[in-house]
Amino acid sequence: MTVPPLFNQIKNEFEDRFDSIKLSEASLKAYHDLCNLYKIESDDLIDHIQAELLKNSLADPNAESFISDVQTKMQKKASQQIQSKRQTQALNSSRVSKGGRKKGGKRQRGTTINSVKADAPPPHDDTFSSAVSQLEQSYAAYRDRKNRGTVDQSFGSFESQNTASKRGGMYGTALKLKVRNTTTGVGNSKTLYMYDNMNQKSDLLADRTLELGEALKVVIEKESSGKPDQQESSNVTTNPDEAQNADADNDRMEDVNDKPQNSSPDQSIEYQNFGIVTGSEALYLGRVLCESITGLSKLNLNSVLLEGFIDDEHNKSMIYKLDLSDYAVRNAVSLFPGQVVVVQGLLSVRGVLKVSKMYTDVALRPKPIRFDSPLALESQAPTSSSSSTAKHHINMMIACGPFTPSTNISYEPFADLLQVVRRNEPDLLILLGPFVDSTQKLIGSPELDETYDNLFERTIVRPLQTTLPQNTKAILIPALHDAHHDFVYPQPAFDRRAYSISSSQVETFSNPSLFSVEEFGGLTVGASSHLVLSQLQRLQFSSQMPKDAYTQLASHLTQQHSFYPIMMNTNHVPLDYSHSRHCLDWNGETPHVLVVPHKEACARFLENGTLVVSPRALTKSETGGSYVELHISLKEDESELSETNISVRVLNI
Repeated sequence: MTVPPLFNQIKNEFEDRFDSIKLSEASLKAYHDLCNLYKIESDDLIDHIQAELLKNSLADPNAESFISDVQTKMQKKASQQIQSKRQTQALNSSRVSKGGRKKGGKRQRGTTINSVKADAPPPHDDTFSSAVSQLEQSYAAYRDRKNRGTVDQSFGSFESQNTASKRGGMYGTALKLKVRNTTTGVGNSKTLYMYDNMNQKSDLLADRTLELGEALKVVIEKESSGKPDQQESSNVTTNPDEAQNADADNDRMEDVNDKPQNSSPDQSIEYQNFGIVTGSEALYLGRVLCESITGLSKLNLNSVLLEGFIDDEHNKSMIYKLDLSDYAVRNAVSLFPGQVVVVQGLLSVRGVLKVSKMYTDVALRPKPIRFDSPLALESQAPTSSSSSTAKHHINMMIACGPFTPSTNISYEPFADLLQVVRRNEPDLLILLGPFVDSTQKLIGSPELDETYDNLFERTIVRPLQTTLPQNTKAILIPALHDAHHDFVYPQPAFDRRAYSISSSQVETFSNPSLFSVEEFGGLTVGASSHLVLSQLQRLQFSSQMPKDAYTQLASHLTQQHSFYPIMMNTNHVPLDYSHSRHCLDWNGETPHVLVVPHKEACARFLENGTLVVSPRALTKSETGGSYVELHISLKEDESELSETNISVRVLNI
């Protein structure tokens, strides 16, 4: 039986892959579709391909995506070829000579320009070759990377004990997670972005300002009492022993740079209403704004405003300009639009508030981790009879999108990540979007021949559910750049039914999410896919160069008790105020581990005891990025995280 010509062409293009690829029926059908594209009819084509391809038992998980991309490119090129051919035919038909020419190169009557070449063989069609060449080049940057599997950086001294790479699954079943912030309301009720009532917006912002103002009163009272453990620094560290014995509501860290003057411990703290010139220094509570049209621009020394309340009913506000010329020289100041602060200063008749002191930090310490709960005792048996040496372990893997290179939609990096998950068997896998990145050049282009929903289900959901180890719990958190999901912040969780998420091992949480691991003593984890640290970096003003810029940016989240302390709409962050108080604010639940992506992978302990982990994207343009492995090992008598009991490793995919 004669082998179709296209089959030989396909074999030549893929001869280096034929011996190691076992294609599924879907891939074989894709080959058949390619042949149909060239009008080749052969019922035996699949038999010929099977005879060559199914000799080897090895499987290539990327074959289907590769063939699909080839087919898409060929369809586009074939369409362009047909259109170009029709245009050429139309042009030639219009060039019919009215008078022919004699011999010697003269054209005869009634013939077209190209008619003399009608019997010549057609030129070689290299459409398939060029399509394959483009795809191979797009895959080469990722496949030829040199740093795969290497450790980019590490944090925490616990790694030296060689336990950071221990396999998970010690609980014998998937973890039970408890959602701490009210994320269910986002998915079950209609979002109000662009339809928020202005009065409701104002009330929500006023409630948030007053709540943080009450917490700042505790800071001022503690400073007024002259406690010996307070330090004259913008970065004050609380003694861990005292922090464990102190009441949770009073365990706050303050940003204090000078000792208080003329204050008494018995004196009650009251904030001065805006609009009243007292002639003496007073305390003013308000939100920081920028002196610009939108109020949301990069701050500088001369553009800082403070918005506060006029009366005790808190339904009217006024704005003062802050004079930081003297205070910023003597103290380290870090401000950004939307920040709730208390300012001590003298108000002039011109409406300028000269600052002499500023309070910004009301960070709460996370609650102690307790292993005496029934679920923790049931799920994790101690490894030693001595309570001081018994260990409790938990392993996490954290990855952030995009999960495919910018030049193709093969999702090879995600497939490689799943192989690492299968090998390491972590207890918890946190996947942050975007999964279908709207900024990817192939998304939305004519070359994409399937819906965004189908792409997400085919490339993310199905491989995850089939590959996930038995004792691993996976969490999917969307991102604002997800083309298949709602463009609103906070974002609702993915619809399990819409994407056929049937496995109980896969959880879908909203963006952002705050949840606790009950088996591990109530360890609280906060996760958001929004690049809030980069946004803060663009907006903030710092009077002095910080020792660690990353720690300074991350501290803003804990100091303001929020995933998004800016609390303002932008073109890239469509804020829904109706859900912001329940989903963005922590409401007293300070996370032990805070996951926020950043352009550079990093991990730091903040002064309040929160471990901030910032993963980098799994792909970086055309090549691979990195993911994060987090290992925590606590003794029975340990109740908080420290550098001695955690290990964070950033590994290149």
